Amino acid sequence: MLQTLSLILLPTLTMFAAASDILSFRIPNWLNALIAVCFFPIAIMNGLPAMEILSHTAVGLAMLFVGFALYAKGYFGGGDAKLAAAIGLWFGHEPLLTFLIITSLAGGALALLMIVLNQLKQVVAIDMRDYLNNWGIAESKIPYGVAIAVGAVMTFPQSIWMPS
Repeated sequence: MLQTLSLILLPTLTMFAAASDILSFRIPNWLNALIAVCFFPIAIMNGLPAMEILSHTAVGLAMLFVGFALYAKGYFGGGDAKLAAAIGLWFGHEPLLTFLIITSLAGGALALLMIVLNQLKQVVAIDMRDYLNNWGIAESKIPYGVAIAVGAVMTFPQSIWMPS
């Protein structure tokens, strides 16, 4: 049962974060906290050495620092920064670069999709414009939690949580 929990917890919670970001452009603090807090009992129950837990914690804190720097510059939402940090906590150093690259590529694809939808909004009927405005197209918002979740799910097979 522990093995199953280790395999499904992070991907499932990140998909909930993505769904929340799509629907409301918010990733709730409780969800980000749950993702981060769940790391510790799972790591301990799986026998992760204390130094490795500390290493993962350092990665999570570094990701939080960078995420909030991006938030302060207006490039990232606060929930996105916290989600990336919580996922960084789970991944640690090894698959982090893969996670960041996949997340960046997914974010770029998402941004292009939003640009296309924004252009589409200008040529469609009023009803469709209202729908697109409600989805945040008018403000050029991007639900970056989706890109972060894609990065996490695609990187997860390379993490320590996958059985060898």
